[in-house]
Amino acid sequence: MTQFDAHDEILGDFFSGDKDTCLRIPHFQRGYSWGKSQVTDFITDLVEQTHDVDQYYFGQLTVIPDVSTDGVECYQLIDGQQRVTTSIILLACIRDIFAERQSSFKDEIETNLFNMTIDKTKEVHYKLILDDDDNIFFRDHILKKLPASSQEKINYLKNVQTLYETHVHLRDSYIQIYTELENELKKMNVESEKINYLNHLRSTLRKKFVVTQLKVAKQSQAYVMFNRMNDRGLPLANSDLAKDLILSKIYEETTTSTGTLTMDDGIKKWKDMENSAGKVKTLLSRFLHHYLVTYHSKNTQNEFVYNTNNKTFDKLEKIISSNTMSGGELLVDLSDKFVLYRVLRNPKNTSHPKVNDDARESLRWILQLKIQIVQPVLLAGIEKFTKNDFGELCVLILKWFFRVKSVANKNPSSLEVELAILAHEIYHNDLSLHDVTRQIQTQDAQGNPITKTELSKGIKTRLLESQNNISSSSFEELFKDVEFSGKHAEYTLVSIIEHMQQKKITDMMTAQTTPTVEHIMPQEGLSKVTNTKKFDAQGNVVLDSQGNPEKYDHKWLDYIKEHNSISDDRDAKSFVANYKNKLGNLTIIDKKKNSSIGVKPFTEKCIADPANDPRPPHDPRGCFKNSLIELNNDILTYKIWNKDSIQKRQSDLARLAKDIWNV
Repeated sequence: MTQFDAHDEILGDFFSGDKDTCLRIPHFQRGYSWGKSQVTDFITDLVEQTHDVDQYYFGQLTVIPDVSTDGVECYQLIDGQQRVTTSIILLACIRDIFAERQSSFKDEIETNLFNMTIDKTKEVHYKLILDDDDNIFFRDHILKKLPASSQEKINYLKNVQTLYETHVHLRDSYIQIYTELENELKKMNVESEKINYLNHLRSTLRKKFVVTQLKVAKQSQAYVMFNRMNDRGLPLANSDLAKDLILSKIYEETTTSTGTLTMDDGIKKWKDMENSAGKVKTLLSRFLHHYLVTYHSKNTQNEFVYNTNNKTFDKLEKIISSNTMSGGELLVDLSDKFVLYRVLRNPKNTSHPKVNDDARESLRWILQLKIQIVQPVLLAGIEKFTKNDFGELCVLILKWFFRVKSVANKNPSSLEVELAILAHEIYHNDLSLHDVTRQIQTQDAQGNPITKTELSKGIKTRLLESQNNISSSSFEELFKDVEFSGKHAEYTLVSIIEHMQQKKITDMMTAQTTPTVEHIMPQEGLSKVTNTKKFDAQGNVVLDSQGNPEKYDHKWLDYIKEHNSISDDRDAKSFVANYKNKLGNLTIIDKKKNSSIGVKPFTEKCIADPANDPRPPHDPRGCFKNSLIELNNDILTYKIWNKDSIQKRQSDLARLAKDIWNV
C-alpha cells in the first residue's frame, strides 16, 4: 500500500464493503459527542437530499490499517466517527420502525448496512466498533433489537443509567432521530407511503451521500491529519489531542513490549480524569497547560508565553519523542498531578492535609473570580510547601493578583510569565515563601576556607520587587476610581467587611442569608415611580393633619438630576452608567432584601419603618440601619446620595484597602 490511497465512494459501499471488514474507533479518539444541533443538521441535510438528483458530499473518512484477527480485516477510523456513528444510529432507528411494522426491509439493513458476520459461536459482529465501554453501550442499547416495541425501546433508553457523557449522546441521538422519523410518519395515512418514505431516506443515505475514503499507511501520518480535523463544528480541544497522542504512544509501547502501562490501564486512567473533570469541558485542557508550565518548562520567558494553550500539544509531543518520559509514565504522572489540581478546583469539599482554613478561603475566591494564571504556582506549592506555608501562599497570591490585575490592570501576559517562572522555581529549585539565609563554604583568594552568608529571596520579596507590583500610595489612588461588578465586587466588599469586623459577621450572614451586592444608586429602574413615605431629619415618618403618613412620588432619575445639578435625562443616565459600579456605590445586603428595595429612595433604604418592619434591630437581613455590618452603618452618615457621596465613600474605602491588600 502506498502512503496515501484516496478515492470517492458512496456511503453504502463504505458501510458494506467486504463482509470480512470492520471499522474500529481508536482508543485515543474523542468519544461520540454530537448533540441536538449537529443531529438536526444531519437529518435536515438528508431530508433535503431526498428531493435532489445530485449527490451530496459527506466529507472525508480517514482510515489506517489495524490489527486483523480471525481473518477479519480491520481499519481504525481516524476521522469521521461522528458522521459514521450518527448514520448507523439513523439506520438502527429505521430498522426498529421496520421491525415494529413487520417489514422485511429490516433484514436488508442488518445484513448489508450493519455488515454482521456470525461466527461459529453464533455471535453477531457489527462493522462499526466503538471504543470499549462506548461499544458495549452502543451494541447492547442502540444496535441490538430489544424484545419490545420501538416506543418501549425509547422509554427503556430514557431510563438507562450511565456515568459516561458519550453514552448520553448516543442515547439522545437515537431518541431524537427516532422521534423525528415518527413525527414525519404521523403525517402520512397510508402504510405503504410510510415504508417508501423510510426506504427513500435509507437509499439516499446509501447512494447519494459520497465520501472520500483516505487510507493512510502510517499511524503517525494519520495522527497529524487527525490533529487538524474538525467534525461538524466540534473543534478538538487540547485534551482530545493529548489523549490521541498519549494513548497512541502507549499502544505503540504495548506492541513492542516497552511499555510501563497496559492499554486498558491507560484508557481507564484517562477516563477517570475525564469523569473527574465533570461538566467543566475545558478543565482538562487548562490542567494540561498548567501541568506543562509547572513541571516541564525551562526557566526562560519565551517558554512561558503561550497563554492561549496553542503549544500544549507540541510540548507533550516533544516530551514523548525525546524519551523524557514514556507514554505510560507521562499518563501516570498526569493522573497523579490531576488529583492535586482537583483539590485546587474544589477547596470547599477537600480533606487534603495541606489545605487549612486560609488556603480554603483563598482558593474559594480564586475559583469564583476565575483567576487561571495563578494555578501553576498553587500546583507547585501544594506539592512542595508545608501546610502553613501553602495557606500563606494562597493568601499572598490572591492579594497580589488583586493589587496588580484587578486594581492596577497590569498586562496579563506579563503576569502569567512572572507567575510561571515562580512555579518553575518552587518545584525545581525549592524556592521558599520567605527569604532564606544560607551559609556557604567557599575559599578566599588565597585558597583558605571561608564561610559566606548568602541571602536567597523568597516568593514574597520577589513579588514585592516585581516590576508588575505597585506602591501602596499608587494602589490607594487607583482604588479611588475602581469599578467592580459580580464576584469581584462581592470579594472586595466582603474583604473590607472582614477587615472592619470579626469574620464571624460574614460567616453569620452566609449561614442565615444569601448576601449579595447592592447598588445604593440603582443601576436600572431609574424612571420607575415609587409612592413612598416622607421621613424627617431624625428618621421619623412625617404625618399629615389626619395623622396618616405623608407620601410623595419618587423617581431616581429626578433625584439624580436634583442632587447632581443635572438638567437632562440623557446626562443623568450617562451619570448612572459612569458611577453605578464604582465601589463607593456598592455594599452587601441580603438577596431577598436587595430585590425588595431595588428602586426605593435613598432615605427609605437607610431607615426602616418600625410599624411595617417588626424585625429585631440587629437582624442581619435588615437594610442599612438594621445591619450588623459596619460598612452599611456608615452609609447612614450621608444625608443625600450623589456624586460627592460616592467619591467620598470610595476614598474612605481606599484608605482601608491599602492595609487590607498590603503584601
